[in-house]
Amino acid sequence: MLGVFDLRKKSLYAMSDHFEEDLTSVQICKDGKKVLASTSEGIINIFSWDWFGDCNDRIVGHPGSIDTMIKYDEDTVITGCEDGLIRAISVLPNKIIAILGDTLEPGEEVFHIQKVTLSHDKKLLASCTLDNMVKIIDVTTLEQRIRDDDFDEEKYEASVKQNLKANHGKQE
Repeated sequence: MLGVFDLRKKSLYAMSDHFEEDLTSVQICKDGKKVLASTSEGIINIFSWDWFGDCNDRIVGHPGSIDTMIKYDEDTVITGCEDGLIRAISVLPNKIIAILGDTLEPGEEVFHIQKVTLSHDKKLLASCTLDNMVKIIDVTTLEQRIRDDDFDEEKYEASVKQNLKANHGKQE
């Protein structure tokens, strides 16, 4: 459940309906009008502020748990997923804009993205995984990608399926 607490009154303000999956991270977007809660099933639930009973919309497309999520701007979040990929996601309209840091080769061991953070000027993105490595990604072209709207969803889905098959075969 998503619980909202009023710290000044020290009381529960609102509680969402029960979800079957775990909620893993939360961000506030759209100038404080929307609350995004990612899940262990790869879905981002969108709540309207002051209406926390049930989500108004959902963003799908992640193949597994979204372990971390940060706000890039009021209309875009960046997610880190258990498949080892970092994605830029548009919020209302809901779609995957780009893959940031797709460094996996077929058959390469996948490490869950545990945390992502942006530099103060939003030019660099740092991510960390359980392999004791911090990766720095240049995201200076993300603003242009957001405006261009040239992300090919079919190509993206095919590459995710190929990576999942290759990595699943290695683990067996």
